[in-house]
Amino acid sequence: MKWLSALTLAASGTAWAQGCQVGWSGWPGIRQPTATVDCFLEHDDGSGLALYAGGNFIGGGYDARILRWTGTVWEAFAPTLSSGVICMAPLHGQLYVGGTFIHAGSLHVDCIARWDGAGWSALGQGIWGGPRQVNDMLTFDDGTGPALYVAGQLPMAGGVLAGGIARWTGTIWQNVGQPNPSNSTWVLALGAFDDGSGMRLYAGGQFTSLGGVAANGVARWDGTSWEAVGTAIIPSPYGIMSFCAYPQDPSGPRLYAGGDFLLAGATGVRGIARLNGAEWEAVGTGSAASTGGKIVECMRVFDDGSGGQLYVGGSFTHFNGVPSRGIARWNGRAWSTPGGPLDGNVYALGTSGALPGRSLAVGGTFARAGGDPVPHGLALWNVCQCYADCDQSGASPALNVADFSCFLQRFAVYDFYANCDGSTQYPVMRVEDFACFLTRYAAGCP
Repeated sequence: MKWLSALTLAASGTAWAQGCQVGWSGWPGIRQPTATVDCFLEHDDGSGLALYAGGNFIGGGYDARILRWTGTVWEAFAPTLSSGVICMAPLHGQLYVGGTFIHAGSLHVDCIARWDGAGWSALGQGIWGGPRQVNDMLTFDDGTGPALYVAGQLPMAGGVLAGGIARWTGTIWQNVGQPNPSNSTWVLALGAFDDGSGMRLYAGGQFTSLGGVAANGVARWDGTSWEAVGTAIIPSPYGIMSFCAYPQDPSGPRLYAGGDFLLAGATGVRGIARLNGAEWEAVGTGSAASTGGKIVECMRVFDDGSGGQLYVGGSFTHFNGVPSRGIARWNGRAWSTPGGPLDGNVYALGTSGALPGRSLAVGGTFARAGGDPVPHGLALWNVCQCYADCDQSGASPALNVADFSCFLQRFAVYDFYANCDGSTQYPVMRVEDFACFLTRYAAGCP
């Protein structure tokens, strides 16, 4: 496996060590790059579960488009890609990345590449034939077997006329319906949702037709053909840029769409809508900005202790009239801002078993979160959990001998969780951490 800059842990806030502090924190083990984070993905390439961050990471010892968080260190890919990573997805146990890059090291790949755990490979000729970039990818089975659906500004995919969207089976490129030969179709987002009639693939972006079917900015694929979805989305100018299924919606499972659009018939509503049967409807008044952006870039369902809530990120300053720079959350009834706003935009939200406790990874172009400095473009929203309940087993009683065993094992492998006292001096892991753990265990769980 080829990695560059496996960085050792460095103290950057005690929320990691102390385990039960609600709020924003930076990451340990990351230097201070100039970063733009565009996507997150949880993936195991055979070396263990990790959270991958895609974008651009320059400075602080980095020159990379992808970082990998293993639970103890950040690692950067080598050889690196020649330009930014916008999206990532898995297929058949391998990692696929898309964006604006042309090369992976010395290998010509053209906007999309595959990582097998040891090196990069191209997907045929890649994306070519004019202005091009890959904006989103989704692993989906339309009844013909799992395949990687690739969306963006795609004139050609391999030897196939794409027209904004194409499918990679693992060995060959295929059309998804009848392509638009003019390259005027720009598909920005893909999503999967079952409205009760079976799982369908949704596509959103800048287009007036898809697969030969009239569709204003959003369409649905049933495995055979495309169809329009509602009539209310008005691109302004980008259209839908993200989808998210929200099972916890009080009205029942709903598909949410975010982006840069207006909702027909709903004055002042922009940036977010949900599908209610055959039509889109407002979710409050949506996003707004005094100047510049109003875009919802990403969405993620995250259980922050009060059940699954819908978190949204983007380039907005307010949501439903609430000051919410960069991030907001929806509990099915009302909007709020988690822990105070950021000072920049959010382009990616992610979760992973490699993260400490219950945490939401947040990526973008910000340098402060909730008023506190964080490594540029990367932060965590931490939910309070009982520190002494090391194994988080859910057993009764919550604290038992298994938690001692868990702490010992994590201390032995230098897991940052075991830095109970939050010390910053070398050696970070020391006997005081055992005394700290015993104190917290004796205090019990709230």
